[in-house]
Amino acid sequence: MFFLGVRKDVAEAVGINSDAGVSSLFPEASHLSVSIRSALDGLQQSEGEIYPWRRTAMTSSIGPLISRLPRNPRKLLRPRDVGLPKETRFSLVRCAWDLPAPTLTVMGQRPDGLSGAIHPQADRKFTIPELKRLFGLPDDFVLTGTMGQAAERICRMVTPRVMQAIAERVYEQVLRLYAGGNR
Repeated sequence: MFFLGVRKDVAEAVGINSDAGVSSLFPEASHLSVSIRSALDGLQQSEGEIYPWRRTAMTSSIGPLISRLPRNPRKLLRPRDVGLPKETRFSLVRCAWDLPAPTLTVMGQRPDGLSGAIHPQADRKFTIPELKRLFGLPDDFVLTGTMGQAAERICRMVTPRVMQAIAERVYEQVLRLYAGGNR
């Protein structure tokens, strides 16, 4: 959820005098979706980067559930889609290569979390390099701490492209006008 507010004197100076005017600061909706396949295209990972995620998935209580979700699905698959009870890990989902990733949450993407998005082909959650790609971060973006801490930091952030769209809109409709002398 995003809240945008403009100080009253600034809003009046740039012609924003209603809630609808403030609402116009939000960027236009984008219908461009990036598939997991295209986000991860060309990503090279070592076995050392992948193994801890595979090991954690298989030694946790979600390992048996992950293995029951068919690989390379055409749509997002949840445990209920393969005959497991509806209440079985309702937020666990096997991703599809040609669809965007579902919402990636802090608790879900932790290596030891009991829910989350599962790689389309591998029986594990997304690795840190994969999460960086899915969130639009550069491959050389440095995260410190444990795998769980790094996954948590990524999943708490607003993606760079979303923040860019909001910042550009606020700049164009408020800051630029206000700084330009329309006070």
